[in-house]
Amino acid sequence: MGIAREVLNTLTIAGKDIRELWRSKIRLFTLILMPMLMISILGYMFPSGNTLNHISVGIVQMDHGDEARVITGEVIRMAASSGTLDFSSFVSIGQAKEALMEGRLKGILIVEEGFSEQIALGGRGSMRLIVDQTSPTVSLAVSSSIAAILSVISAQIAAQVSQSPMTRAISLEQESIVPGAASNTFEFMAPGFLAMMVMMGGMGGLASAISRERELGTLDGMMMSPISRFSVIFGKALSQTVRGLFQGLIMIGLTMIVFGVRIYGSPILMLLVLLLGVLGFVGIGIIATSIASEQETSTMILMMMQIPMMFLSGTLYPIEQLPGWMQMIAKAIPLTYAVTALRKVMVLGAPITAISGEISILIVIAVVSISIAIPLFERAITK
Repeated sequence: MGIAREVLNTLTIAGKDIRELWRSKIRLFTLILMPMLMISILGYMFPSGNTLNHISVGIVQMDHGDEARVITGEVIRMAASSGTLDFSSFVSIGQAKEALMEGRLKGILIVEEGFSEQIALGGRGSMRLIVDQTSPTVSLAVSSSIAAILSVISAQIAAQVSQSPMTRAISLEQESIVPGAASNTFEFMAPGFLAMMVMMGGMGGLASAISRERELGTLDGMMMSPISRFSVIFGKALSQTVRGLFQGLIMIGLTMIVFGVRIYGSPILMLLVLLLGVLGFVGIGIIATSIASEQETSTMILMMMQIPMMFLSGTLYPIEQLPGWMQMIAKAIPLTYAVTALRKVMVLGAPITAISGEISILIVIAVVSISIAIPLFERAITK
């Protein structure tokens, strides 16, 4: 009899919680959508075949002889037929490097001076490949694809002049755009982890604090005090911004001291990117808190937003390997621009001109999210 009563009470409590979940449409929606998002993202991130296609690579011809022109044309033709690489011509190495810094290229193939003369004399023509070390997976795909193409062309040239197939008619030297950069694998990951920590702290920290104060009733006391609501909300946003920057500085220090990560760019630019990222994520967190009626719901909403951001922003996985439609989603995620900007500054030593696009987008996101968040939260607390 006692066991039956305990079972009945257990089922009653479980039924009450399920009915509450059913009545809370936002919580029910996030409960259903979260597994759908996760399995879709992971399914497309780890496909069965190679999805790195149409990678943008620049080509600079320092030699304009007939042999260089013919072989360069063959490289472009073979790359286009495979669909892996898309070549664009540049008149100078400096112009191509600028495009690589801005993210428009993932590699630069340079046909060195004297290439045609060496080929004509039966020697080895020299080419140089500069890779973008901010994405090891993409860099490896670029270098391996170009090496394979040059190997085929070398074999064709060797057959024409009756040389051994093992003789390489074209030599390829590879280097990074920043000499000596990215000696540590973690250097590739650190900017993404840094931006991700700022995102999670900015979105989750303030939202949880506001929800907790609202449930405890202390938020009502602040709103009844002789302080404007704008000051209360903006003050909390400012405190969370300081906390986010503090966490970011701790992470930067640890990565440099413990893991030997080198920073090749300006620390001031890094702080600017972090500041804009925190402001944008704080605004998004306030919006999520305003929509939700209790802390559990706001937490579920934030998790539903944070997890896709982590996987689609390029933090853990190159965006270029995602399907086209998923890349469009990634470009709509604020974290993508924070990660990209930090990688360019930390790994490539990029100047502010190379990240002007990302900074502009982060500024727009911060202004828009804060502008929407403050009146929306004021309306939510007056209900």
